Amino acid sequence: MGKTPSCSRASTRSSWSRRLAAAVLAAVLTGVAPVARSSAAASPHPLVVALGDSITYGWRLPHPPTQNYAAVYARRIGAKLVDYAVPGYTCLDIAREDYAKMPSGASTVILNCGTNDIGGFGPSAGELPNGHHRIPPATPAKLLISEKAFKDIVAIVRRKEPKAQIVAITVRSWQRMTGPEDPRFAKDVTAWNVMIGKLHVRVVDIAADRRMYEAAFIQADLLHPNVAGNDVIAGDVFAVMKPGGQAK
Repeated sequence: MGKTPSCSRASTRSSWSRRLAAAVLAAVLTGVAPVARSSAAASPHPLVVALGDSITYGWRLPHPPTQNYAAVYARRIGAKLVDYAVPGYTCLDIAREDYAKMPSGASTVILNCGTNDIGGFGPSAGELPNGHHRIPPATPAKLLISEKAFKDIVAIVRRKEPKAQIVAITVRSWQRMTGPEDPRFAKDVTAWNVMIGKLHVRVVDIAADRRMYEAAFIQADLLHPNVAGNDVIAGDVFAVMKPGGQAK
């Protein structure tokens, strides 16, 4: 799939340093405080780092820095948050980032990519992603590259933060909200989520959460959770992170 309709890709990609600067400003305005690398170890609060695309960014929420699921989860456990999510990012984009800039001392690293890698949605007016406009999903060759990138991210995070819990979010079968799924799309989503489950990470299986297919929790584009949907995902993360936990 072309880059333009990727799940809310910005016209110019933000660097991690710019994302962190924006997070600092958001913390001043909202109280959801990110942590500078030098201060992470001294902080009395746990540190949550979020890596992802527009779903983790909080695309088109009234106030993404405080309403995306990573921010809701961080507040719930009294944690600091550094959110590196960039609208439109694929797993390959995340794997190419400079992890030396990621603050040290994370207790939890949330990883959510794959929606843009699998694709299957086209753009609406203004080149915005639109699940009502289906296009063929990614080719098998491209998905193999994306799967390797996802595994690479997990390996990089494990090397950098060996004590951190990695939380991986599955990909929703959002085409179910428009009728029968494209068989290739359904196969790709299933294979992707099976791959995640084999990586020995904490899995938040939003693909299996029935609420993620109800209009009350999903925006009109069918791809992005609304405020209520982000609250649901935050609750699923909380449930998975408890000892022996499992999302509802």
